[in-house]
Amino acid sequence: MKEQNMQSKQRFFSALSNVFLGEVGSKLEGNSGYTNLMKIRNQYFNKIKPLIEHEVSEEFQGHENGVGDLYNKLYTFFDSYLNETGTPFYNKTQLHKNLYEKIYSDKEDTSLFWKTQKLFYVKSEAVFTSMEFDLDGVNFEFDASEIEYQKNNEKKEIEFLLVEASKDKLKFKVEYKDNSNSKYERLKKYLNLKEPNDIKDYLFNNISNFNHPNIIINKNELNLEHFTSKTSFRKIVRVKNMDDALETVVLSLVINSVEDMGSYLNKEEITVDEDLIKKAIRIYKKQKEVDYFIHKDASSFLKEQFNIFIYDYLFNEKELDTLWDKDRIYAIQKIKKIAFKIIDYIGKFENELKAIWLKPRLVKSCHYVITLDRIDDVNIIRKIIESEGFENQIEEWKWLYEPEIDEDTGQELKGEMKEFEFALELNKDDILVTNEDGKEVLNDVYKYLPIDTRHFEDIKFEILSCFSEIDNEIDGVLIKSENYQALNDIVSKEKGEIQLIYIDPPFNTGDDFDYKDEYQDSTWLTIMNDRLNLSSDLLSDEGSLFLHLGEDASYYGRMLLDRAFGKGSYLNNIIWAYNLIGGNAKKYERNHEYITWYAVNPNKYIFNKDLVRQPYSKDFLESLKENEKGELVYTRGSGRDGERLNRKKESKINPLGKAPSDIWDDIAYMPPAPERLGFGTQKPEELLYRVIAGASNEGGKVLDFFSGSGTTISVAHKLKRKWIGVEMGEHFYTKILPRLKRVLKGDVRTKVSKKVDWQGGGFFKYYELEQYEDILKKSKYIYSDNNISNIFYDSEKLLDAINIEEDKVTVVLKNIYNDVDIAETISNLSGKKIKSLTEERVTFTDNTEVELGSLEWESNKFLRPLIWWGEKDD
Repeated sequence: MKEQNMQSKQRFFSALSNVFLGEVGSKLEGNSGYTNLMKIRNQYFNKIKPLIEHEVSEEFQGHENGVGDLYNKLYTFFDSYLNETGTPFYNKTQLHKNLYEKIYSDKEDTSLFWKTQKLFYVKSEAVFTSMEFDLDGVNFEFDASEIEYQKNNEKKEIEFLLVEASKDKLKFKVEYKDNSNSKYERLKKYLNLKEPNDIKDYLFNNISNFNHPNIIINKNELNLEHFTSKTSFRKIVRVKNMDDALETVVLSLVINSVEDMGSYLNKEEITVDEDLIKKAIRIYKKQKEVDYFIHKDASSFLKEQFNIFIYDYLFNEKELDTLWDKDRIYAIQKIKKIAFKIIDYIGKFENELKAIWLKPRLVKSCHYVITLDRIDDVNIIRKIIESEGFENQIEEWKWLYEPEIDEDTGQELKGEMKEFEFALELNKDDILVTNEDGKEVLNDVYKYLPIDTRHFEDIKFEILSCFSEIDNEIDGVLIKSENYQALNDIVSKEKGEIQLIYIDPPFNTGDDFDYKDEYQDSTWLTIMNDRLNLSSDLLSDEGSLFLHLGEDASYYGRMLLDRAFGKGSYLNNIIWAYNLIGGNAKKYERNHEYITWYAVNPNKYIFNKDLVRQPYSKDFLESLKENEKGELVYTRGSGRDGERLNRKKESKINPLGKAPSDIWDDIAYMPPAPERLGFGTQKPEELLYRVIAGASNEGGKVLDFFSGSGTTISVAHKLKRKWIGVEMGEHFYTKILPRLKRVLKGDVRTKVSKKVDWQGGGFFKYYELEQYEDILKKSKYIYSDNNISNIFYDSEKLLDAINIEEDKVTVVLKNIYNDVDIAETISNLSGKKIKSLTEERVTFTDNTEVELGSLEWESNKFLRPLIWWGEKDD
């Protein structure tokens, strides 16, 4: 019996460890917030395990025979309700157990149910671990110990870097590929060089005597005698920016393409062909992708499910004739008491993760983009032109003009933008000219030059001083972030101010887009439900939401919108019909998508009918006649084409077009050539014109938190709407931001630009938000031997931001991230809009001020949620 008890105990604690590590966590390597999370979980588990053992010993003292049954029951339960990443939810539960969830509401007799609806979705990712195996006599070693895992659902490509080769062994580093041009920014500053190839060539010329305090050279075990030309050497240089106080850059010499690996091995006289390398990589890549979740109320959920579990045990069909004695009932009560104690421990940890997920975010790297016509002080423009940063600005304009190609794959990262061709021959002395009155003024030719303040840190605040109310004068805000984090962060500042939300979210298509879209139905519903609920808080009383989906998800989307807005808020299910080349012999070709329209108030919403009238059909126009005044009119015998017929007299047609219908068959699927960015799901500007012009007014605010290629916010800008765009992928910098700068310069060739006579101009800001993984990576948890119930309350978390010198306590947010933007962070946290900004202080539109140079804790305790969260248990 004692041996059986021990086996049951071991099996139970093995299952329980999955709460904190999970099958995934026990394998996780690399440098990321999640590896830090697993360390925290492991420490926490080691603290609570002896406490659980003590509880069991106390409760079952003198009744040791019941211990085995206890552990068996607990094992059965927790093994069913904990998934592979340690999140409590329906994991291995039998189908009938899913019916325990309440699937109706007090208001409705039916309600949409999915098994992950009580969870926050974090991300999906394959867990790559170090692996070694032999294949055809060759040892292949894959080292994932330094991998930087993805934040959120940014779509990145895994790559394999050959770092060592011998006749019987090949060693690879496993990393995510970084296609961003921004990774070279630190090196440009350190080495005073402008182009990536200049940096690589400098390293080539100085490889034997290179020395810089902030740059580390990792030559690995490659024979550099085979890379004696600059061209071959450039291909083996990899750049990685470290997240440390010194802002270190690691330059590694590696081989990343299989073709180049084959060539190198031939030169080394190593007989391993490319097919064998490809086969080894395919074997390694067969690692399961997992979903990461956080439970919204783990303790209540598990206790509810355990009550049902025990009820089912006591009263299932097999036990109907069983007469339970007092001792057995007593033992069951003890099992429940122990289970609830364990659930409290689980809930405490899950609540900490939830608190991190919902924590207000610090803003990082906030910059402004302004066209010169918006700067009304010619002296400031002169300072911009004479600043050292202006040369960098010119280089950026040249980069915007030239296409950017991935040197490894040949893939176009950014297309050519002809609007910036001027930069190739720009004479900066032509930007300011003397007018007839002898005054120096801005040359009209250059009035729409977009200036990015990231190049002008020395005069950034002088530039911003030209604006009396910054947040009220900007045209838009572009945020790089996972979108739930962004919505949750801006809700206090933007609540009730958005006239229109348009989103075109991904859904399980499996196509090769620049973001992840392969979601299971339940996961997708969780993603969308949480974001739509936040959307309803952001919209104004006259606001609307347009949800753009394909046939595979449209019916789900409508059910979610019913939950978020109510069935009475439904207005239209618009069919966007288009013609695509192709054919399917098995069924009718699918040539349409859906755009579902809901209003906050179905009795009070914006609909600018005349701005979105559609073209008349050819047959209708041919049926018209001219009256005596030469006006085209239609009569009883004419076609109607959507127009209301007055049967008593002739009616003039509306020259703007027919009344808009819910079938849009006049807009092509593919964006015209002047708009295309090489983005898989890019929508034509004409489509967004119809949505935005119809459901918002000039000066109103438009939000798209699945910004994709940036079509929504680009069109909103041209239509003189304010806008907010949110996107998380690296195409934020390679496609969206360049596109918006092109809009400001004046992309006059697109159909929408011609329709509204768009010429250029504008003012917007862009920034990044601290992400969930960033917080996990930075947070500090110290487990003392004191009260376990306050283990999270007593931990430091992000208290590195607190400086204590003598009797003075200050908040120094740059201790956490050196690129933190304090003013923007406070603005989002407080919900106050920025009026003016200097290096020393920020003034808000309610005329309150915060001194940025010295944030004394006593007068700035409202900053606490940014660096420490949680409450003490009683």
